Amino acid sequence: DRHCEMVIVRSCLRDRAQYPYRQHVAIARTVGLSAEELQQISEPHPMLDDQLGSAVIQAVDQLHDENTIDDELFDALVAQHSVPWVFDLVATAGFYGLVSFTLNSARTPLEPGETLLPNLILEKTAR
Repeated sequence: DRHCEMVIVRSCLRDRAQYPYRQHVAIARTVGLSAEELQQISEPHPMLDDQLGSAVIQAVDQLHDENTIDDELFDALVAQHSVPWVFDLVATAGFYGLVSFTLNSARTPLEPGETLLPNLILEKTAR
């Protein structure tokens, strides 16, 4: 699913996780994400042509910055899918945080390939 891969790729970017990022960029291509979309996902404030995709990226960023999704965005995501789908998004982002922390801490070597983690610079929101 395109949107699931968007969640994973953005989470890996936010968690600075080279190994799963490389794996999931390849998977994202197989589910139809273009090189342009993958580039946009790596931007600090991506605006995708896909309205749901933009909301998904915004949700991943809110989860990383605030540890929650605000009411407005939650309601917008539910309106386009369902409550269980939104919680799957939350769980996927959280799971890939765990995967990223584990692989980064284990210094997992990369398999051969040319896909590199871009340098994503984001401003942290004030708490």
